[in-house]
Amino acid sequence: MEPRRLTEPMLECYLVGSLDEEARARVQAVLADSEADRARLEELRAESAAFLRQNPPGPLVERFEASRRKGWRHPLVLLVPLLASLVLLVLVLMDDRAETEARAQQQLADANEAATRAQHEWAVLPRHASDGDGDRDGTKDSLDSCPAESGPLKRKGCPEEDADKDGVPNLVDVCPQQPGVETNLGCPEHEVPLVAISPRAIDLHSKVYFEALQARIQQRSFAVLDWVARVMREHPEILRVEVGAHTDDKGLADQLRLLSQQRAEEVRRYLIDKGVAAERLVARGYGPDRPIDSNAVSIGREHNRRVDFKIIRDSNDSSSHSPPRAPSRP
Repeated sequence: MEPRRLTEPMLECYLVGSLDEEARARVQAVLADSEADRARLEELRAESAAFLRQNPPGPLVERFEASRRKGWRHPLVLLVPLLASLVLLVLVLMDDRAETEARAQQQLADANEAATRAQHEWAVLPRHASDGDGDRDGTKDSLDSCPAESGPLKRKGCPEEDADKDGVPNLVDVCPQQPGVETNLGCPEHEVPLVAISPRAIDLHSKVYFEALQARIQQRSFAVLDWVARVMREHPEILRVEVGAHTDDKGLADQLRLLSQQRAEEVRRYLIDKGVAAERLVARGYGPDRPIDSNAVSIGREHNRRVDFKIIRDSNDSSSHSPPRAPSRP
């Protein structure tokens, strides 16, 4: 059975009735000390309150104490740094996109200008006013297969082929099977060609990117390589193309030549998978041997890391480039 709890009056009554004089005095002394402790505690509380009234806490402490007393910790406060980071990221991406679009527009304008120059280089030959040249195209009637039409001497006086009849000769028409406009490289206005055809090369509007120190092609370069494959499929008159891969000079020259050769072969395999005949493609890696810009600055090294597509029209073009040297063994 739980013992009965003694209250203070009960204890005093018990002490008075049951204890002797000495014991009663000791108990009363303990009770007096306890009462003194309670009085001292009340004095300390009063002193603390007086001190706080004379030295009030600052506004930050007050706000902290108020929030602590309320127990308020809103979870949205944690989202503020994240939202700020997202806004900063969006601003950076918008700047990069604007810069990329401006660069693409400039590259397209340069390609259109190059195509126009190429068209004149191919199609325009000096005119010679001489007897027996009825169409005044520079080819005498005795050698002119098309005396009623003007054309270059290399085509025996016949005009350049124009399969889609859009006014853009096949030799510079990136889309020879679709009628287009000259300002869009012979392609329909709704298409954006990523390559252009010049007399000596298939020019790219964007680079071919690889994984760092590897021969693996990055996915962002698939689109421009698809255009190269399309041009070669639709232009059977382009007999062979040299896929040339180049690097900057950061590293051992022999190792860079080997890496560039592997990259050129990887691009060649990609084009073959896209329907280009293997015998029309030759892969050559030149490493750092043929820079087009200074390797002393980062932008120059970026220009030197490239892949180009040279059109091989005769044996002199092919023989003028020796295959890359293998890395020397120690």
